[in-house]
Amino acid sequence: MKTIKGRYLALILEAILFVIWNVLVWVLSATLANLSVANVFFWLGYVFNVIAFAAVAVVLLLVKSSKNANFSVLSPTYIFSAIFFAIVIIMNSVFIAFGFGWPAPIAAVLVPNLVLLLAYAGAVIASVMMIGRTEKLNDEIDKKYASIKGLGISVGTIAAMSEDAEVKRALLALRESIDYSDPMGRPETEDAELDLANKIDEIKFMVQSGDEKDDILKKIKNASVALTARNETLKSLK
Repeated sequence: MKTIKGRYLALILEAILFVIWNVLVWVLSATLANLSVANVFFWLGYVFNVIAFAAVAVVLLLVKSSKNANFSVLSPTYIFSAIFFAIVIIMNSVFIAFGFGWPAPIAAVLVPNLVLLLAYAGAVIASVMMIGRTEKLNDEIDKKYASIKGLGISVGTIAAMSEDAEVKRALLALRESIDYSDPMGRPETEDAELDLANKIDEIKFMVQSGDEKDDILKKIKNASVALTARNETLKSLK
């Protein structure tokens, strides 16, 4: 939410700056020189500055994270925008100031502006790709965390259903072991995690069916062994 508010605040400040800049340009131009003699430097400088204002506004409005990512994820976009904006505005303001009767090739205005626009576009595209990769990684982490956390919750629910004190204690110990396990799995631990989930489902069925206590305790022990194997595999990968 803070990121969203910051983005719109930046847009409002940019709009205010755009109005102030236009007032200064046109008032000073009308005061200090005759606009009828303004050469290509003036008009190209003005147009490229307007493009810069528009480009930064569009980027601030559209480039965002669907996850309301914190500032560290979106900051490259804001930094690139600030650098591009400052350089272009200052450079083209100089062109506008010297845009009355100063003979020079058009390329002197076009080349630096086009280079900066292309560089800015490339930086924004790279930033957007980074945001996408970050969100994908965060999604994978969330799924992994939710998976292990969900198993712990399931075991706690089964413990609440059990009427046998010894089975209940064994289930609560298993849940504690799951809760204290590293939730960030790897592809190498997926089979072990699936095996653990299947064993927990079997325990749930046995408790609901009223199976023998010894059989349930044996299945809980098997689940604990599966969890230990998963944790050992994960530890060996670090």
